[in-house]
Amino acid sequence: MIEQLAIKLHHTKVQELKIFNSSEDDNGNELDISFSNTFNESSKREFDLTFEIKIVHKDKKVFDIKYSSTFITNIDITEEFKNSHFPIVNAPAIAFPFVRAYISTLMTLSGYDSLILPTINFAEAFEKQQERLKLK
Repeated sequence: MIEQLAIKLHHTKVQELKIFNSSEDDNGNELDISFSNTFNESSKREFDLTFEIKIVHKDKKVFDIKYSSTFITNIDITEEFKNSHFPIVNAPAIAFPFVRAYISTLMTLSGYDSLILPTINFAEAFEKQQERLKLK
């Protein structure tokens, strides 16, 4: 009998938070979000998903945030899994609500206007990325 892959969000953590004054060129209310996966060869049953977020707030402050989520599996992660839909679409969709809640709370408790990140359709973003790659 083949064991079915089970995946669980193990924990989330702010890896880095920098708050500094923005330059004169920054207009404020700008948002840049990216993410990447890291598969550690020494731990074959977990991987990290890291969001890197830059917020230029209208109050002339820049928030640089690195937020990671660790996922664990019940069986070893294969190359097939690494190249599958899950780490690129599903894992970010699972972890993103935690990032959104953290940033909303951070802004409010830091005395800045509330900021709620927009929702992201990771499946749609993946499909658009694939289309762009095909055009190259």
